Amino acid sequence: MDEIFSSTNYKEGFSAAYSIIKKLVSMRNNVSVITTNYTDLSKLEKDCLKGQIINYKVCINRGIGGILEYLYKIRKGISKDYVALEIMNEKGFDKDIVQDAINISKKISMPISD
Repeated sequence: MDEIFSSTNYKEGFSAAYSIIKKLVSMRNNVSVITTNYTDLSKLEKDCLKGQIINYKVCINRGIGGILEYLYKIRKGISKDYVALEIMNEKGFDKDIVQDAINISKKISMPISD
């Protein structure tokens, strides 16, 4: 599943995704790959039996001048990279829009799970 419930509000989207994934984990002979930006879903790895859920992240590097480099590889772990606003800037979005988004982002606390 790609970006499960990403088109709804965070509270309901996260809650629905969490419950669906928990149910999937309870099914025998089931392998699921789920992509998400709900970083708190990574808590399922601890909330379920050991080994039932394994968190992976898409890796990036910073090149010369801090430019994003896409490695197209996954590794175990939880991504703490927040790069959407950088990508907006790189893709040529209006500078005022990008700066406004950066300012708004600084006011919002982002959940990060370890």
